[in-house]
Amino acid sequence: MHALLAAFARLNPHARFIQIGGNADPQRNPLRDIVFGSQWRGVIVEPIPPKAEELERTYAPLARVAVEQAAIASADGDERFYYDPLSRATDEDVAGGLRMTGALRREVLYFPTNYRADLDDCVVEMVTPTLTFESLCRRHGIEAVDILRIDAAGDEADILAQVDLDHFRPTVITYDHSLLGPGVRRAGIQRLRALGYEALEDAEDTWCLSTRGLPARQTVVLRSVWRWTRLSGTGLGHRTVRRVLAGAHANGSESTVAFPVTEEEQRYLTNHYDDRTPLPSGAAAYLSGDNPRLRELRHRYAGLDLPVVRHHLWSAGRVAHSVDLRYFRGDNLYVWHRPEHPRAMALKLALYMRYLQDRGGGELFEKLTEDGAFGCWTTDVTGYGKISRDLLDSVNEILFLDRQLGIASKEPRVLDIGAGYGRLAYRTAAAVPGLVDYCCVDAVPESTFLADYYLSYRGCSPPARVIALPEVPELEPGTFDLAVNVHSFSECTLDAIRWWVEQLQRLHVPYLFVVPNEADGILSREPDGSYHSALPVLETAGYAPVAKERAISDRATRDALMLNDNFYLFALRDEPADSKR
Repeated sequence: MHALLAAFARLNPHARFIQIGGNADPQRNPLRDIVFGSQWRGVIVEPIPPKAEELERTYAPLARVAVEQAAIASADGDERFYYDPLSRATDEDVAGGLRMTGALRREVLYFPTNYRADLDDCVVEMVTPTLTFESLCRRHGIEAVDILRIDAAGDEADILAQVDLDHFRPTVITYDHSLLGPGVRRAGIQRLRALGYEALEDAEDTWCLSTRGLPARQTVVLRSVWRWTRLSGTGLGHRTVRRVLAGAHANGSESTVAFPVTEEEQRYLTNHYDDRTPLPSGAAAYLSGDNPRLRELRHRYAGLDLPVVRHHLWSAGRVAHSVDLRYFRGDNLYVWHRPEHPRAMALKLALYMRYLQDRGGGELFEKLTEDGAFGCWTTDVTGYGKISRDLLDSVNEILFLDRQLGIASKEPRVLDIGAGYGRLAYRTAAAVPGLVDYCCVDAVPESTFLADYYLSYRGCSPPARVIALPEVPELEPGTFDLAVNVHSFSECTLDAIRWWVEQLQRLHVPYLFVVPNEADGILSREPDGSYHSALPVLETAGYAPVAKERAISDRATRDALMLNDNFYLFALRDEPADSKR
């Protein structure tokens, strides 16, 4: 249901949330990335001291988020609390985050999902402050709640029972039901349904939505995302989606409600790529994890002692799981294509194109085309042909660089840091006739491999080219006019960003274009779940901001597209900040 939260965040960038039971791991905390990517404000309640401290470090850059080290209970005061300090994440693909289990009831730690043979010797008993839900809201001046998340080791139903839903009326309620008995789960859903909420269950969580009191446009968007995200999330090949209908059956079982879905819509909602465009001859065999060139790159990168190859978001396991090399332009780690129903997405892409045309993109659309190759999701626009997120984002970025630097009429030399499969390299080579050099570098071996193949396939090498990461320190100063970093620094540690920026300083690249993932600022992403501003690193290296624009300047269009990116342009001062000390 991430798409539901993302849609709500874009419709309500200043929403208020309460999260009871925190976690810095984004794979176990559905709110974390949303909070950092918006202006949401709220409170996170966590009684386990190491986890509370980790959360305070993680959210330290956000003054709008408070961490309350306490437990929610039936009365204010102090109570005994028990936790297992050794229940940590062990999967190498989990991007940080302590996984300690704790509860007000010791027996919860002995449930099958939590139990270990040596548990008796490890349990920590402590006294924690407790607050009622009402006291928590009073302490933090909370009068309204838009999002309520509860993950409290079996106490979810008791906590939810404290919430005056007629008064607070959260739009979205989500809680972990994995430790709740069937009767407790049914009773909770019955109460919520009686109050006008719809409810869905997945493997671990119950999700509830109420659009009562929302503007009509928000109601339409959220209910559409609610309906279609659930179908997409199941991965079912048939035309049904399971909804929890409290009271539908005396025994509390779920009923199945059928929604009409065309075959094309079914493909879109259940596949991660569009294979209607055939792969080029030999591509399926070449784009393989066993390719000798790719194995060589993996070996070379693994042998480097550099911060940029210490991946967590782009770990080898996560890339292998998320990216089908044959269809690298599909919906995956490289480009996010499909947050909702295909007809809604087609309208959004058409609106995005019209916005760019009105901003001067007509000439670029005459030069640039889309063919849907390598799994790219597209939609057809009458009078133009296919368009995609790949195409539209590229046009938008090139327009910004032309407004600021006039690259379309110059002979630029570009260094692309975190170039991915070469999306912007190919588009720039096709759009800028005077392009002298476009050099792609990436710390992920699969990206280097794919970019080399893709740019060769597109016939744009030269001026576009790809170099392996070990060759970056060998680049000569003064050979580039512009560096670009699109959605890459936001997926790096601060040490990795510092290494890249030091290379730019050494190369004396005069301009740096950055598109972060965040709605505000440029933040690193650390393995322990914390975020740090990258602006001091840029400042120290001598890069000062000279321009900042919304990727979509018109607010109505931005809200409709749910696209809150910012474009930053930095210029290198003659004398970096660290030389003045």
